[in-house]
Amino acid sequence: MDHRKPEEQSGISRRTMLTALGAAGATLVAGGLLGALPGATAESVTQSVYGGGGTGAGLALYNVKDFGAAGDGTADDTAAIQAALDYAYAQGGGTVYVPAGVYPITATLSIFARTKLELAAHASIRRNGSNVKPMLTNGRKGQNTGTGYTGHGDIEIAGGTWDGNSANFPTQFPHMSFAHATNLVIRDTKIINNVNDHHIEVNSTNGCRILNVWFEGYLRTSREAEAIQIDLSTQSAFPHFGPWDNTPCKNILVDGCTFINCCRGVGSHSVLEGYNHSNIRITDCHFENMSDNAVFAWNYDNLVVSGNTFENCVSGIDISSRAGEVHNVVVSGNILRNITPKSDWGGIRVYTPVSVANAGGRIANIAITGNVVENVSGVVGIHANQISRITISDNTVRNIGGSAAGRGIYIGSCTGGATVSGNHVTQCTERGIAVVQSQGSVNMVGNVIAATQSHGIHSDTCQYVVCANNAVTDVGKDGVGNGIYFAGSHRSHIADNVIAGSAENGINVKNCNDCNINDNTLTGAPLKISDGNQRHYVSGNLVRRGEKPMTAGVIVASGSTSIALLANDLRESGTSAAIQDSGSGTIQSGNLTDAGIV
Repeated sequence: MDHRKPEEQSGISRRTMLTALGAAGATLVAGGLLGALPGATAESVTQSVYGGGGTGAGLALYNVKDFGAAGDGTADDTAAIQAALDYAYAQGGGTVYVPAGVYPITATLSIFARTKLELAAHASIRRNGSNVKPMLTNGRKGQNTGTGYTGHGDIEIAGGTWDGNSANFPTQFPHMSFAHATNLVIRDTKIINNVNDHHIEVNSTNGCRILNVWFEGYLRTSREAEAIQIDLSTQSAFPHFGPWDNTPCKNILVDGCTFINCCRGVGSHSVLEGYNHSNIRITDCHFENMSDNAVFAWNYDNLVVSGNTFENCVSGIDISSRAGEVHNVVVSGNILRNITPKSDWGGIRVYTPVSVANAGGRIANIAITGNVVENVSGVVGIHANQISRITISDNTVRNIGGSAAGRGIYIGSCTGGATVSGNHVTQCTERGIAVVQSQGSVNMVGNVIAATQSHGIHSDTCQYVVCANNAVTDVGKDGVGNGIYFAGSHRSHIADNVIAGSAENGINVKNCNDCNINDNTLTGAPLKISDGNQRHYVSGNLVRRGEKPMTAGVIVASGSTSIALLANDLRESGTSAAIQDSGSGTIQSGNLTDAGIV
């Protein structure tokens, strides 16, 4: 691309020609009635941005100063920039170039198909009036474009700064609003100083890449809004032009962007059942000092949130179905630190409101893997509720709760199965890992939990739970808290766990039926079969009292029946007895005690 100044290019300058032609010439240019003026050429937008073919190779480069723009920070440059954009469109597309300078605008700029608007590094387009809303859109306000994705597309915005000038004009406005587009790129630019609205609205668009964009500044006087909103074409969401045909977005990439002192980062806050957005990727971005959810995704199918960093945000990643079903969510490799959420929000949350779930809507097929979540003052590090088929694996979660009751990982009301594996969870003011009221198999395998103030691992009202090969140490506070606590969780298997230093019991099961509790190692707390249990097989466990005295190694409470205690090693466990049995029909055989085999 040729970025030479106009006087360095061959041929007569456009400024000279326009001056000679006067107002009539400007009208001809704006109307596209003149032929191409001499000047540099550039690759087509499609070819330069998306690679490969495209039918517009050799499109010209148009400098806005040749159309009368001053760029002095004082003169109104709206008409000149718009004339350049109109002229490029009339010629079949091209690059409109904005040299260094400050360009005040007092009305919305319209960009059209097959056009690139490139700002020099030190060029700034500055909003200079309360009626400038948005600063830029693809098409003319009030004039409908094509339906679906057939509006003005093959558009690129690059470089420079878009300044909303909120200090002088503190009225609501969006910076950029695009709808019904295909192939849209916004890259390597700064978008700053918004008021109560979106820095970029991507609406009803197929194929949008927002790359290496710096978003900063949000003046909130009335509402919460996303810096990048992904939305569908309704009149309330996008009032600038129609048709309002409910077209959603698909194939959207937000990569390498920075969000500083904004409200929300990327997301949506409207939804229509049956019109999910799809193939949305938010990758390698940085979010800092966000006053609301950094990622706030409503009804995104095939969503990937990966490799991002979040620092000092009110909430990190919040994903939900607000109407109908949502499928395929991946949250991986993110780092979230110093999160101070409101309500029950926290680091990462994937959920469906109860009213939507009761109507058949859920988020299904979820993977939350390899994230770091630390220093969250709210109630949960990773939270999933009213969902289906989830894997939470290989995450590091620590220092959750502050003065609140903080859980490390929480799954509630899951259908279709849940796996929680390979996670490191430490320093929670409540439970470490909890799975509650879930249907289908639940696997909690290979996790490390330490220094929680309540239970290390908790299963409540579940079935077919496998809890195996976990390490749980130093859990509970003030005599309350079990290493592993199962309540109402039937036909489960608790095996090969290592538990040390629980405030209450190493393993405690209550109101459960038909469980196998095998080959666990407990130090400093007993294995307890509380009331309401039936038909458990308890074998091969090793229990030692360590430095903490306990009355018995295994306790079977009254109200439990048909418990089999077989071949457990209970030497040096209870100070009063190895086995304290108050149950009914308990079977004891082959257990090693200080008194011999019983």
